[in-house]
Amino acid sequence: MLHLKELFFPPRCGACQELLPVSLQGDISMLCEDCAAQFKKEMMAQCKECFLPIADCRCLPKIMAARGFTAHVKLALFSDTRYATARGLVLHLKQSADMRYYRELARLLRPNLVATMKVAEQGRAASGKLPINRTVIGYLPRTPAQKRRHGVDQAALLAKALAREIGVPLLSLYRRRSGARLQKELSRRERFDNARLSLVLRRKAAKLSLTDCRVVLVDDVITTGASMAAAAELLQASELIGVSIAVTPRAEK
Repeated sequence: MLHLKELFFPPRCGACQELLPVSLQGDISMLCEDCAAQFKKEMMAQCKECFLPIADCRCLPKIMAARGFTAHVKLALFSDTRYATARGLVLHLKQSADMRYYRELARLLRPNLVATMKVAEQGRAASGKLPINRTVIGYLPRTPAQKRRHGVDQAALLAKALAREIGVPLLSLYRRRSGARLQKELSRRERFDNARLSLVLRRKAAKLSLTDCRVVLVDDVITTGASMAAAAELLQASELIGVSIAVTPRAEK
């Protein structure tokens, strides 16, 4: 159904920003036809480790694996020189609170995430471990300065859409200390220390027991995995799965 908002603020493609045609039937796509076709190609880019399409890949950075993550689910590769549609979409989301983008991304992420959780359960059963009956979704929040500047916390919005898509609770687990440096300004070695200083468990989250729980942690882009690794150190969860829209190729980290 067409909303008044779409008449006054016509929808645009999340990647190239071209105006999209409005329709009285169903949701408006997050991408124009050309960008949607290109994004499908980018989702099919081959992972250099498991050789699966990126949208089916579960490979994760070593720093995340060392801190308890079992998988990393993503849709595309993020690069300054290639994969223009994914890059344009990710950069646009850093300034957009339009939930149609996040709902569609959640629908695209759902199949691999559900399959990943099923594989994890099969692995637990094979090793004689008890099944995990509780799953929650958390996210890595933006810094206070970035939220004030852009008015958007894209990881929180994606986590909200994903929680609704798979039918599990959304928890606000972390907050960022003011004054933290931006990760993109730092070297690979500096990122983990900065993330450790920046991320803090919220008071309510510190009182939660997650020892019988699967925690799905969401961010928009994972570059080295340092922020995810620092976030994992603050939790005592039975299982951790990372989710992002995109991941930076190893050659560009």
